[in-house]
Amino acid sequence: MDTDRKTTSTAKTRRDCAHEWTLKIAAAASVILSEAAQAVYLEELLRLAPETLTAAAQRAIREWDKPNMMPPIAFILARAWENQQVLSEAAWETLQKLIYRDWHPDIGWTRKTELDPAMEYAIRQCGGLRRIHDCPEDSFNFLRKDFLAAHARYAVEGGSQVRLSQAQAAKMLGQIQRGELPS
Repeated sequence: MDTDRKTTSTAKTRRDCAHEWTLKIAAAASVILSEAAQAVYLEELLRLAPETLTAAAQRAIREWDKPNMMPPIAFILARAWENQQVLSEAAWETLQKLIYRDWHPDIGWTRKTELDPAMEYAIRQCGGLRRIHDCPEDSFNFLRKDFLAAHARYAVEGGSQVRLSQAQAAKMLGQIQRGELPS
């Protein structure tokens, strides 16, 4: 139940962040957005991680030069992807600090630690926390490159890697209802 509350809280925080930036961009452009227009912007901007959205929105505000017009969604999103490599590098650095300070191979996390979904995905793609923690020096750079690529891919693809398709979800639900283990 606590996980559901955390997921709901995180989703609400992301939604509030996207809504706040939508309104800030509109205010900077001297535009009043209808609720329907806000919903469209919100739906598209929710695909970005809060850090990415903040950077993209700030750049959009600085670079938009057409007063009384709201920048198109594509204009805002185009400012997000240039920072992805920097965000991936920052995630790697954060993980390195956390893994050697707050994680132990025998007991797991020693402090309450929340990782963003992109970081969790990249960790899984690299073989997990233990593999990262126990990585030999001669393969450390390869592991780092794999992490950076997976982290960037997650953001570029909007996290679609962790979502089941409708067909996969229906198949899995059917297996569970029949008392089978999902394959």
